[in-house]
Amino acid sequence: TMNYLHVGKDLLRAFREYKLLKMWKVSREYRTTLEDIDDFIELTRGYDLTCEADVRTFARTHKLI
Repeated sequence: TMNYLHVGKDLLRAFREYKLLKMWKVSREYRTTLEDIDDFIELTRGYDLTCEADVRTFARTHKLI
């Protein structure tokens, strides 16, 4: 997922924690589907989410948290 979205581990964690990207835990790892990734891309299209503060602001603005 990190390679597919071209993001680091910390930013991917923020996407999960702020409920932008649906993920579930399997053993010690988190998993997602291509459909959920596509939904995430459509939701965030046109937004600059390069740090956790941007992700938090986006989530609050869109009432996800």
